[in-house]
This record gives sequence, structure tokens and C-alpha cells, in this order.
Amino acid sequence: MTRVVIVSSGEGCGLESTVSAVRSGAVAAGADIRLRRVANTESPLDEVFEAMVWADGIVVIAASHGGAVAPPVRRLVDVAARRRERLRLPDKVVAARAVDHDGGHGAPLVPELYRGLLAWDCLLLPGSCVTTPAEDGDPSAAEALGRRLTRVARSLRAPHGPALRRAG
Repeated sequence: MTRVVIVSSGEGCGLESTVSAVRSGAVAAGADIRLRRVANTESPLDEVFEAMVWADGIVVIAASHGGAVAPPVRRLVDVAARRRERLRLPDKVVAARAVDHDGGHGAPLVPELYRGLLAWDCLLLPGSCVTTPAEDGDPSAAEALGRRLTRVARSLRAPHGPALRRAG
């Protein structure tokens, strides 16, 4: 079974519904799920990092205010980047989603969030952080993200066929 951890930070109806929708999509695609929350900038990250090592795929769902990612998520991304080898991040599929409490749609977060996640040296699902105004509040986009991440993580874990042989 493909293992997926959903890491979130923040509160609010939009964030909780996004976590729930991503979870539903991943479960529908056959994933075993762990949910982890980063409560504040002082909270220990040990349980989150343990779940990240366990997982084949990671979804980071970040609360935002005024186009900036919440400080607990910035801290998580930065500390994980420094520990990427110990956390086995280069072997993971990662997706991100931003939920803007100011009513925005997360697109302004792409540079900040992606820049940090790129330092993880992981397989980052392109476009996973970007939402359109039509997707705001629409759980189907978040569900699709959960399904897609699970499928990609599963395909990377699957045993590969025999190596090709050189003819002749």
C-alpha cells in the first residue's frame, strides 16, 4: 500500500476542508494515510519527520495570510531541507497546497513555497500549489491532488521490469 503523510499548519474551515479532500482523494487511490499538524513555530517536529520518513508521498498544506506562508510551514520546510538525506526526501513525491485566509487563491505562494520545497531535492508535482479562483472552496481539485500524488508515489515504489539487454 502506498503511504502518504499530509502535513498541515493553521486553522480554519478552508484548511480543514482541504486536508479532508486531499485525504479522501488519496484514500480513494488506495493510500494509507497519516495526518500531522505543525501547530506553531515552537512545536517539536519529531513526529512530523518520523511520518515523512515512513511515507512514500508528502502533501504540505499551508495556511497563508496576505500572500505569505504561515511561519510554522516555513520552519518545517527549512529544517527539512537541512535534513533531507536523513529524512530520505530525495526518494519522496511531494505536493503542496496553500489556503489563503484572506480569500485569495494561493497562486502568490508559488515562489516562496516551491523555492523551499525544491531544496528538499524531491520529486515535486508541478502545479500542485496553484489553484484558480474557480477551484477555491472546490474539494474536487484537492481530491484530485490526493489521487495524483498517490498514483505517482505508487508507480515510483513499484518493482521495475528486468533491465534491457544490449542486442547482439
